[in-house]
Amino acid sequence: MLAGIDALVFDLQDVGTRAYTYISTMALAMQAAAENNKLFVVLDRPNPLGGERIDGPVLDRAFASFIGIYPVPAVHGMTIGELAMLFNREFGIGANLVVVPMAGWQASMQWDDTGLLWFRPSPMIQSPAVALLHAATGVMEGTNLSVGAGTNVPFETVTARGVRSDLLAERLNREGIPGVWFAPQVAGTADRRTGGIRLLITDPRQFLPATAAVYIMTAIRDLHPGLLQFAPSGDKRRYLFDLVWGTDAVRRALIRGASAESIVASWQDDLQRFEQTRQRYLLYTRSGMVIAQTTPQPVIAEVAAIKTQVKPAAPKPTARRTQLPACRDRPVICGGLAGAGVIR
Repeated sequence: MLAGIDALVFDLQDVGTRAYTYISTMALAMQAAAENNKLFVVLDRPNPLGGERIDGPVLDRAFASFIGIYPVPAVHGMTIGELAMLFNREFGIGANLVVVPMAGWQASMQWDDTGLLWFRPSPMIQSPAVALLHAATGVMEGTNLSVGAGTNVPFETVTARGVRSDLLAERLNREGIPGVWFAPQVAGTADRRTGGIRLLITDPRQFLPATAAVYIMTAIRDLHPGLLQFAPSGDKRRYLFDLVWGTDAVRRALIRGASAESIVASWQDDLQRFEQTRQRYLLYTRSGMVIAQTTPQPVIAEVAAIKTQVKPAAPKPTARRTQLPACRDRPVICGGLAGAGVIR
């Protein structure tokens, strides 16, 4: 398929979460380009969640799939161009990669700050606000909870039969989760009524989607014992929920009765390590970083039970930027890279 081309160009609008498979598609296309010695060009686009928020567990390689292909957090805070450079170097793809950067984008921007129109990257991601909600409720795929997929409010609600919406909303609002307020939600007819909550984003810059998801699921589990269930994946060997989260640690902790605080605390060290790694691949200045933090409390033993041991990564040589002969021969493609370049 690649025999007759000079370059493979990636130009898709991502939504800023690992489980949205556009970045897996990009990684596989980069692998194919590397295998066939083709130039791979990424036309960078804004991350609709901004570039100053990372949240959720870093993928465990034992749970790699097309849903999540490489060890990055559930919410990674990188553009597709930055991710391409990280994938290429850290995970050994070795493609002849060129990233064409954006002009004027800043990592602190939400989508509305860009002045750009929104075109749906897929049918249910109707707006930038839905992209943010998807990051919080889309990760509940593989449970018996409904997140409004197929309705006129996709990813905005979390409901299930038997849930007391008033009790759930009251408990979640008591938790003081940053950037969101929970309203009771009731749907369906009397014999098929479901209860739950609607997420109302009060501050999109402070909202931590994966953290909110864990608090929602632990609240449902505690208020309605036995209600929260997990479905196997298509091959019956693994849980779909684990593939979405990139680890089985979250599911096991929920089943064990672990607190939301301890589950969120269990991924903080990995986020800190990821933040150090990603610094090498950032094309746009970051003024600050929002990383989920937990209220100080005695959860150390519980965190230790949840956390998967991670071996320290071997030191990697510094990335070297060069320009391929293909770039010199094709100034239309490679001539104005404004500081970006081929990462070898």
